[in-house]
Amino acid sequence: IFLPMLAHMGLVIYLYIRLGQVKDAAFKRGDVDHERRNLHEDAWPDDVIKVNNNLANQFALPSLFYALSLLFWVLAFVNWLTMALCILFVLSRFSHSYIHLGSNHVPSRRKAFTLGAVLIILQMLAALYAILT
Repeated sequence: IFLPMLAHMGLVIYLYIRLGQVKDAAFKRGDVDHERRNLHEDAWPDDVIKVNNNLANQFALPSLFYALSLLFWVLAFVNWLTMALCILFVLSRFSHSYIHLGSNHVPSRRKAFTLGAVLIILQMLAALYAILT
């Protein structure tokens, strides 16, 4: 159950590295409003904002994923179904990031997000079943 968690953590670390890269490039290009950059997102160019937004998004639904994964472990309810749900959720996050950082095609991105949300709901139902039985 911890491997999907570590995979998602790897995605987050990659996004922090990528954010540093795009910020450095923006500085070198002179695309940053230095007086506003500490408090105002619009001081940065779009490529920086896109990575930053994607990184921030990794702490919304994924926080539920981490809690549910730990709950499965504590309840000794790690099985093929819970593992599949966790792996698929992490794959949906990778897909969401790939779309967001690439084409940023909103309908495709929404589909990846919605898939992740559905998988979280299914994990919650599995956790509820584990608690009640």
